[in-house]
Amino acid sequence: LEAWRKGRPFASMDDFIHRVPAEFSEIQALIRTGAFDGFGKKRAAQYWQASALVMEAGMGEALDMDLVTLPPAERLADTPREERIEAEWELLGFTVEDHPLVRWDWIDWRPYRPVAGLADSLGQEVTVCGLVVNERLHDQADDRLMKFVLLADRSGMLECELFADAYEKWGAVIARNPVVALRGVVEPFENKKGWTLRVTGAGAPERRGEELEAGA
Repeated sequence: LEAWRKGRPFASMDDFIHRVPAEFSEIQALIRTGAFDGFGKKRAAQYWQASALVMEAGMGEALDMDLVTLPPAERLADTPREERIEAEWELLGFTVEDHPLVRWDWIDWRPYRPVAGLADSLGQEVTVCGLVVNERLHDQADDRLMKFVLLADRSGMLECELFADAYEKWGAVIARNPVVALRGVVEPFENKKGWTLRVTGAGAPERRGEELEAGA
């Protein structure tokens, strides 16, 4: 898109559609992820405007958008926040409007320690919960596989280590749950500039009113 913006930024969705040869499905995706929100119209209205503009472009006729008949106001209500977040996750692989963990609003966070506050728990076993944002396999010295998992909660990110025995026992739990509860011992990095979690157990996140599925 940068090439199409050369000279001047886009002034409106109308300006974008007339300057960029985008497919309608691509325009819809941009609407769903809020790319045109800055121009002041709600997304339902953006869909109707884009439809008219694309039709106009296809017919090669000039059209004054002020004359476009839009549906009744109640059909132009703002897209619910949950739908906006789901669209961002589906189309972008991450959320823009809020932290991605809002998608799991059923989790009871009370039993879990915030990642950012683990510095005072070195050597202790704690339970944390978060979104798995990265995983990588590694060979131990004995050629058995282990896994490193990067976990994110609302307070920060934490590297977690599943050595071979733990990986064999809990790896499938992590694979099944995009958000996972991990129990482990907080251990400092060799350079003392951070800490990691040596995993001793894993389970699905605790729902409100339920107990942690320890070892599930």
